[in-house]
Amino acid sequence: FTGEIESLRGQLERVCCLIRVGGPCTGWQDFEDWTARASRADLQVQVNEDDDAVQMYTSGTTGQPRGALLTHRAVTANIEQFGRVAQFQPADRFLLIMPMFHAAGFMVMLHTISSGASLVIQKSFVPKLAVDAMDQEGITVTMLAPTMIQKCLTDVSDISRRKFQSLKLIIYGASPIKPETLREAIKCFRCDFAQRYGTTETLSLTWLDPADHRLALEERPEMLRSAGRPLPGVQIRVVDADGQSLPIGETGEFIASGPQLMRGYWKSDDETSLQIGGTRWLRTGDSGFIGRDGCIYICDRVKDVIVSGGENIYPREIEEVLLEHPDVCQAAVIGVPDIQWGETVKAIVILRDGARVSDQQLVEYCRGRLAGFKLPHSVDFVSAIPRNSSGKVQKHLLREPYWQDQTRRI
Repeated sequence: FTGEIESLRGQLERVCCLIRVGGPCTGWQDFEDWTARASRADLQVQVNEDDDAVQMYTSGTTGQPRGALLTHRAVTANIEQFGRVAQFQPADRFLLIMPMFHAAGFMVMLHTISSGASLVIQKSFVPKLAVDAMDQEGITVTMLAPTMIQKCLTDVSDISRRKFQSLKLIIYGASPIKPETLREAIKCFRCDFAQRYGTTETLSLTWLDPADHRLALEERPEMLRSAGRPLPGVQIRVVDADGQSLPIGETGEFIASGPQLMRGYWKSDDETSLQIGGTRWLRTGDSGFIGRDGCIYICDRVKDVIVSGGENIYPREIEEVLLEHPDVCQAAVIGVPDIQWGETVKAIVILRDGARVSDQQLVEYCRGRLAGFKLPHSVDFVSAIPRNSSGKVQKHLLREPYWQDQTRRI
């Protein structure tokens, strides 16, 4: 991105030093040279708990990314909260592949350091390199998105013969995991699994621990659809469109409170007000319900809900059914404009290599598993589904071709 920065250089009045990773460049200092010359003396910088520690950008899966301002107090609180459930030890070796500009990668990186454990960092996700590290470099813990776990299982031909003698725990997040993928992963990796859920604005919020995963696989498969229970010090409620609390089991929007909440969005007072509304409760943008077991069950992003004939349809429920089909590798569900119903359900599907299944066969497969009004009206077969760097589907990009000529987007 050197060229992009150069085009803005005249506007960077306070920047006195530009450092480049990846070799020398005119007008820039090389990162390796810069660090080699750095002093080991204490910088003597005074930091207040309420000073901003990081400006982290949202995923932008429903629109433009926004810069969430997180203070030292918020980040430190979340390190402590996460530490009480993850419990890394100084002897642990954490394989870090998730990007560190993403809340999940950022927090596990800081928690690993605060635990005195070691970080083994890979620049990008390459399934074989990730599996090699977990098998041969004494890795005890890692965090992967479910799509990354699946790629390890499908792209590394000898994975079932690997030993993974040091591996104790794989943490996953960003999306739920298919039960059959989890079962196969547990069989191959021979370790525990845990799920972490959070947002950029709140960092980590919940934890579904290894015991819950074992219970889900043995007795309660519905728990795999859960994102777990709130971390210590976190409160989560479900509210309706008017902000009124809903009872256990009813679906609405999750709002969260805790010491790790962001201070606000950078240069966006209106957006901050919309999210926080003058309280210390933040709207997550995720919809779902709280079960009687105290776990939260996420249905979808609020902005992804399809309204068809006055009925609310949650794409995630349909995606989970499609992913149970043996020929389906990936699936995303969106609403597309319809004169009669306002919106109808469209499924966008990637089939497994060599699979042959028609759109009607997939609809019939769903028919016995979903209410009639939730069935896909159409199915598109594609070779790729757009995802951001943390593995989340960018549904606004999927919807755009169908809605670009519409004056109303709902």
